Amino acid sequence: MIPAYQIPRNSLGWLLLGYSLSLIPHMLLHLPLGLWAAAAIALLWRVQVFRGVWSFPPSYVRYILVMMGAIGVYLGYQSWRSLEPMLALLITAQTLKLLETHSKRDVLVVVYLQFVVTGTLYLLDQSMILAAYGVLVLLVTVTALLGLNQSTEHQWPLRSLRMSGKLILQAIPLALILFLVMPRVGALWSVPNPNAAAKTGVSDSMSPGDFTKLGRSAELAFRVAFEDEIPAADRLYWRGMVFSHFDGRSWKQAQVTDYTRHGDSVVRWNGQAKAPWQQQVITRGEPVNYQITMEPTQQIYLFTLPMAASETMDTGFTRDYRLVKNSPITSRSQYQVTSYLDYVIEPQLVDWRWLYETQL
Repeated sequence: MIPAYQIPRNSLGWLLLGYSLSLIPHMLLHLPLGLWAAAAIALLWRVQVFRGVWSFPPSYVRYILVMMGAIGVYLGYQSWRSLEPMLALLITAQTLKLLETHSKRDVLVVVYLQFVVTGTLYLLDQSMILAAYGVLVLLVTVTALLGLNQSTEHQWPLRSLRMSGKLILQAIPLALILFLVMPRVGALWSVPNPNAAAKTGVSDSMSPGDFTKLGRSAELAFRVAFEDEIPAADRLYWRGMVFSHFDGRSWKQAQVTDYTRHGDSVVRWNGQAKAPWQQQVITRGEPVNYQITMEPTQQIYLFTLPMAASETMDTGFTRDYRLVKNSPITSRSQYQVTSYLDYVIEPQLVDWRWLYETQL
């Protein structure tokens, strides 16, 4: 049997408080309910061990808990390929470590894990409120570390708290100097930001698998007014960009050189003669006339229905059959469009286009 290390009462109280405080933002932001329950059970078990009511769980129970924790995290997020499940695994490890503090070294590991978990709060949010909250968690954790190393006659909770506050206040000037003097360099690692991606909308590239959650964006993209009857919903396929280039990870728009090196023109601007590739388009049925009011995008592409043409000045028709403007759209813009919803584009692709569009 491994002898159990009895954490000083002063240190244990601050340690468990800091552990609880460090988990609250994670619980509110992303942790599944199963980890809430695991944290509560671990806290109760550790207190009961300190009181001598329960004993530490045997090895086989800890192994089972590790496997259940890993499976629970995977079921909660349905993926390992994002930041949130990795944080959940770290918190699971911190929680289970509470149940095997057989030596002072084990307690120090729990304390250091608590510092790391506190730091991970800023991977999710960098608000001033969370910054102040992080300082509070840091204060409590440092107090637990001080209580762990104090002699018996100095183990008073408020004394440890005062010493911790003095240490943090003394560190603030050094932190400010380092903040102002040290160069701003990027992190040595990169993690996907859950707040930056995973929204419906328009981007100039697409990388499948970069997000595990997809939320709806309520931002207005454009308004449309039809001159005649509105087409059926299944015909309202709006085009803005065409992704033709694949680099093994991301889909992007074709480059200008992809067309020019094969002798094709890239854009046919209003007032110019039709390009050879434009003359191959076969349209059928009646055209659909409409006006679009588009919000600023800082890009040159225009939203339209398929096979669009516009007499609005400064617009052009591209080689991949979409409308663009000759300068980025920096303010709300209006343009008149005519589209044919029944059409045939290039019945036979030239060799280079066939290879390019089917490269995957």
